[in-house]
Amino acid sequence: MPTSVILSLSALLSMLPASLLPFGQAAGRERLFWLLLVPAIVGPTAWVAVQMYGRWYADLSGALWVTVAATMVLFAGLSLIVPASRRLAPLLLPLSGVAGRAGHRAAADRGRAVSGEPCRASGPRRIS
Repeated sequence: MPTSVILSLSALLSMLPASLLPFGQAAGRERLFWLLLVPAIVGPTAWVAVQMYGRWYADLSGALWVTVAATMVLFAGLSLIVPASRRLAPLLLPLSGVAGRAGHRAAADRGRAVSGEPCRASGPRRIS
């Protein structure tokens, strides 16, 4: 399994608890919000730092993970400055998770293309 797939899977898993937070109970959410938001920021940011260090990949996977990392960092900064912006979490966190899933899928397809395996989206489809 290529390193980019492992990194994207770990970044995606780090975002999962934060994306499920808006659907939980409301009691004691202040501390839990920040406790779950930190890994959701660190995961995608670590992916970008490791994969993009010293070079830039102009592929879909890289673009999606850079977008997710930037969105999470900006959301955390905005949540610090304007506490009412935390109400965007039910919309923003699951959508970032979906974008992260798409980035993971694109990284997996890139790994198949590099290893010589056929990608899922390549070639005509057979209709039975």
